[in-house]
Amino acid sequence: MRPVVRCKHWTLIVLLTVLALLAGPFATAQEATPEATPVVDADAAPMLMFASDGMRPDFVSRFSASGVTPAMAQLSEQGVVGDNGMLQAFPPNTGTGWATLSTGTWPGAHGSINNTFYRTGDADFNNSSSGFDAGVLQSQTIAQSAEQYGKSVVAVGWTGTDGLMPQLDGPAIDYWSAYSFSTVLANYDLGADAPYQQVTLAEASGWSNVPETYSPALEQQLTLGTNDDASNPERAFDLYIYDSTDDDAVNYDRLTVVPAIVSGETGTPSASPIASPAAVASGGKDGGDSVADLAVGDWQDVKVTLAGEMDGLTAGFHLKLLDLAEDASTFRIYATSIARFNATYNGCDYEDGCAEPTGFAEDIATSFPSATGSDYYPLEHGLIDEDTYVQQGLMAPATSELQLLYILQELVPQPDLLMVGAPVTDEFSHQFLALITENGPGGTTNPRFDDVENDGVADGRVELR
Repeated sequence: MRPVVRCKHWTLIVLLTVLALLAGPFATAQEATPEATPVVDADAAPMLMFASDGMRPDFVSRFSASGVTPAMAQLSEQGVVGDNGMLQAFPPNTGTGWATLSTGTWPGAHGSINNTFYRTGDADFNNSSSGFDAGVLQSQTIAQSAEQYGKSVVAVGWTGTDGLMPQLDGPAIDYWSAYSFSTVLANYDLGADAPYQQVTLAEASGWSNVPETYSPALEQQLTLGTNDDASNPERAFDLYIYDSTDDDAVNYDRLTVVPAIVSGETGTPSASPIASPAAVASGGKDGGDSVADLAVGDWQDVKVTLAGEMDGLTAGFHLKLLDLAEDASTFRIYATSIARFNATYNGCDYEDGCAEPTGFAEDIATSFPSATGSDYYPLEHGLIDEDTYVQQGLMAPATSELQLLYILQELVPQPDLLMVGAPVTDEFSHQFLALITENGPGGTTNPRFDDVENDGVADGRVELR
């Protein structure tokens, strides 16, 4: 690794100025080449492009004025602020917006016309493309153009970077690939409208090297179904529920999680995003192999090793103990999807093989919290609560910050173009904007204002949301 180098202050330059000064004439993505004549300008300052997906312009002004977002206030003061934001492309969504920002062209030119779009005439909607798929963009991006003209580029959280053709030479981290579905296990009826693992807790047996318990320990097994059999076999984890308090009372308060040894028929995950396959354990149950020891509300990052074409590479997921009553009458644990960051550094030279999946990308997978972000499915189907959804969502920008500091301090201290994105604001806007908006168009009453169940009973969460 290179020694830590302090970075210069970044200057925010309005998008059109960046495009004009840095990119030059636009070519198609297929024409991009690193062999163009480098642009040398001794007076050029490093440039920052930052996008907060789904963030309302009036919220930026409000939060900046109140001191909640001092960095945004500084960027607005030093840069250029549009009247009610920027002129948005149509349709005004993520797939179109990021591509328009990245290329400086409208959807008719760059080709990303939605998050997901379908071939007209196909009645079954089976022929679709994502706005972020490789090869979708038909216009060169500012990042590709910058590298074409000899500039260094770093992109962290900038949506769509992973699908660029050709890929960037500089460090790029863009979202993640998931190898399983999130899941919830509980010993009581959640009243949810989606599948989950509903179980009965049993008396623990066959365990070794576990924490001392002052009430008879209980056990169960959590199964993580897979959406990629070749790369990620179905996994099971033994759960050891115990009472750590020596108070002469039944007071279950902690959970130890250990990878299970699975044999026999493990079941096949259903097509549902949250599967509930059965797994049979034999052996194992060794607390010395624990991957988590949790109290209610605790999160734990768990690393796993992939298989098949991804053999030996690292992915991970997060566990949260949601509920555990003192008498264990209610018990619920949540596991996020097993995922791995989409990370590339094709032009790296800091060590042999750093451009391979086992190099920079593996460093990102092993040295930082596992990839995760807001997951609307378990929230909207009643499997997890809002606070858990928000906590999971905020893990994404927190991890991006750590990754960004690592790249800027140890790998590319002075990039000419730094592209940083924050997709989490879009996720939160989807979930909460309608719940904090009292009136609809034309002053109509919003029936969902502070009432997520639409049952006429106020949630009392407007300020928190």
